[in-house]
Amino acid sequence: MSELAREVNNVQNPALGAFLIWSFVKGYNQSHASKGFPPLQLLFLVLPIVLHRQTYELLKSTQTTSGLKTFSGKFSKSSISQRDVLVSLQPRIILWRNLSWASIQIALANNLIVLELEGTVLPISQDMPKPKILSPIKNLVRESEKLGVWCGQLSLSEIGILLHIQF
Repeated sequence: MSELAREVNNVQNPALGAFLIWSFVKGYNQSHASKGFPPLQLLFLVLPIVLHRQTYELLKSTQTTSGLKTFSGKFSKSSISQRDVLVSLQPRIILWRNLSWASIQIALANNLIVLELEGTVLPISQDMPKPKILSPIKNLVRESEKLGVWCGQLSLSEIGILLHIQF
């Protein structure tokens, strides 16, 4: 296996994805006005945003208090001009859906999340698992939670409009 293939496998693996999805669900729940839980379809946003270098960098550079509107607005700033990255999010969600689904299945199987009959997803615990987590992964977890916080403050249609995606 080449070095590049090994790196891709290290980052784009369902176990890491499960942890990031749990973090997103936790953030969503904490910020939702009525402590609601995200619908299943929102979970398919997490990995294509957090594990994609260009979207991750803008996610990381946006304060939690700024919100999804500020994040999506950064893609069209003239100094950055990365509108194509935002427009390519919908195809990336489709391309990564197998990885996202495998991650959701691992999160369910390992009791990180629960899928309710009406299609919402609950975090089993609000606490981070105990094993020592490396800094790069902690950063990914923090950004996943931030994305969850932002999505918890908006409706599905608002999220779709801001991110130029369809559910």
